Amino acid sequence: MQGGVAEMQGGVDEIVEGGAIDSADTVLRAVGSRQRKPLVLTQQGRTMLATELTHITNDAELKQALAQDKQLMICCGRNGPMCLPVYDAMESVQDRYQGVTFKVMEFDTPVARYIRALPQCRSFMGLPFTVYFKDGEVVAATSSIQSKGQITAILDAQFGG
Repeated sequence: MQGGVAEMQGGVDEIVEGGAIDSADTVLRAVGSRQRKPLVLTQQGRTMLATELTHITNDAELKQALAQDKQLMICCGRNGPMCLPVYDAMESVQDRYQGVTFKVMEFDTPVARYIRALPQCRSFMGLPFTVYFKDGEVVAATSSIQSKGQITAILDAQFGG
């Protein structure tokens, strides 16, 4: 494969099994009914979330975000149909909420245990888990797909608009 980008129908598994990956940091583009952002493979061969939002990938990054970001929204999910619209909505509103830091983390990673274990998230059944923090404390949490309107309503209520 030349150029590091695979434009194929089907998912990442087909690309991997088809031998279209030439290195651990190859960028893949899954082409479907709508264009998605590139899926980047980590050195461990796992894909990162399909968003340009900052990823929290380890405990140190999480602790730093909770300590330094006064107003923080973390979306913990996967590259699935319930999560991708939430990432898109976060990207589309982040310029409007200059005082809020928007971050994502992969649900199936060790660092996500923090979000999964929060009392506000323990009964959640659907992905993504979206948690809003103010000064390191949880002020709101939602589960499953959320519309841009639902997200901005929470942002306005918790952080002002």
